[in-house]
Amino acid sequence: MTLVCLDTTWTVDFFRNRKEAVQKLKRLQEENAILTSTAATVFETLYGFFIKNEQEKARLAVQFFRSMQSIFPLDMEAGCQAAEIAAELAKKGLSIGHFDSLIAGSMLRNGCQSIVTSNLKDFGKIKGINCVP
Repeated sequence: MTLVCLDTTWTVDFFRNRKEAVQKLKRLQEENAILTSTAATVFETLYGFFIKNEQEKARLAVQFFRSMQSIFPLDMEAGCQAAEIAAELAKKGLSIGHFDSLIAGSMLRNGCQSIVTSNLKDFGKIKGINCVP
């Protein structure tokens, strides 16, 4: 079984009932993937729903996150890992969003290297992260 982290872009697409996201979840479940996410993804997802007054989607998202094997926290080690990722990229003249650094740091800190995301542009730059097609 593979440990797979669900990113904000996928989560929002799923709760907007986008066909590709729904199919991806079915496929991951059929493959017995261990679904996880991060505290940063929880924040980004819920903030987006709350700011748009989509309370029902926020409620369903909370239930969905609670059903996961794990939500990786943003602790000291994950924060350090995220800062290292962002600094490494910056030294190469590359940048990604701060939340993406935090998500990647939380994942790698917890031994997860696979992410389901439509943000291939940013996560594809991070050493040690595999974007799941």
